[in-house]
Amino acid sequence: MRPTTRIATLLVIAAASLVYSTAQATDQQQPRLKTLVIVDEDREDQDKRIYSQLYADLENAGHDLTFVSYNDKTLRLHDYGQWLYDNIILNANKISAFPVTEDRGRKYKSVDDEKREAAGAGKPHRGISMFDLVDFVDKGNKSIVINVGRDTNGNGLRKLVNEFGFDIYEQDSTIVDHFHFEGDDHSNVWTRNFNAPRVTHFNPTAAGKDKVLFGRGVGHSITPTNDRAFSVIKSSRSAYSEDAKGHVMNKVAADNLSGLNLVSALQARNGARVLLVGSKDMCADKIFAKEGFDNRNVCKSMYTWAFNQRRVIRAVSMRHHKVGETEAPYMYTEGDDITFEIQLEELTMKGWTPYTANDIQLEYTMLDPHIRTFLLPVPSQEGLHRLTFKAPDVYGIFKFVAWSQSPSHRGSSTIKELQA
Repeated sequence: MRPTTRIATLLVIAAASLVYSTAQATDQQQPRLKTLVIVDEDREDQDKRIYSQLYADLENAGHDLTFVSYNDKTLRLHDYGQWLYDNIILNANKISAFPVTEDRGRKYKSVDDEKREAAGAGKPHRGISMFDLVDFVDKGNKSIVINVGRDTNGNGLRKLVNEFGFDIYEQDSTIVDHFHFEGDDHSNVWTRNFNAPRVTHFNPTAAGKDKVLFGRGVGHSITPTNDRAFSVIKSSRSAYSEDAKGHVMNKVAADNLSGLNLVSALQARNGARVLLVGSKDMCADKIFAKEGFDNRNVCKSMYTWAFNQRRVIRAVSMRHHKVGETEAPYMYTEGDDITFEIQLEELTMKGWTPYTANDIQLEYTMLDPHIRTFLLPVPSQEGLHRLTFKAPDVYGIFKFVAWSQSPSHRGSSTIKELQA
């Protein structure tokens, strides 16, 4: 008989729970979403005309839209601890500074720095502020779409974009492509370089056949250390960026090895999403009207992804047991063959459907993972993922942690704890 000191006894002590509170298996009719559209001063009516078809698509997708100027001093995002909106569309390109203390002689200040300075100076901000928008994502678990153009001249907007891990190219720069352009304007570029087809297309397999007209826009870079941000749409490799004087911007040439970033996204760990679109034309009515381009479907797909109406995963059921049995035992011992399985569903525009993937990772962890591997889809049961492994010779508290490696999904992390 083996010594008892080498026996790892594991006892289930907690039920499964989803990190993003999407574990309920019951389907309820989704309430309409409150979406705030922030525009430049005195631009509400013009903005509605320019993007009337996009806004109609969003209303049909369940959004109630509220339009407001960025400098409206009565604007609040939350009241008595409750967030007043579910999503934000930021169409204001001329935000020169948010209403907080700013000292241009000092190094770049973080959101927390500006909060402390504003409070210390006894100058509470009125209206929208940069840290309100950052908190909307960080603390509110909400989503923002930021549309910028080549005429973006607001330092405040640039600083906001920096907070999410992006850096817009300099003011009045524009992307030029002498091989992929529409009409006579070589800065009116188009592309079919879809870097994240699950974001841009309801049917990702159609991405290779479609192309979008980006229009006159500006490129941006992604902070290399930000592992939650990723490129969604890139230009062709023949495109480059010109400054306001028409000179090639050599300092961004390194970004063009696989194309310049036109649209990028951030999938935050708390489930919030940020979408950065580098063109004010791409989702406008005048582009939707052009034949041969799929802008309307791509824009609707990107917006509904950003607002967590698609590509959200939930665990419907999760269980574990010894091989040859069907029920979870009171305890496991060293060397037991354990089968773990999880049933996943994905939110689509048609509701919840079974989700099958090859990138669902399982960690059997105590402080650090003792086992890290991929769950295997079960061919005969759509959405079911399963793995069998041996219990390690370690005594302690263990957790099953299952999560998706895809940056374009959220809500797939699950935890089940076990104790010695």
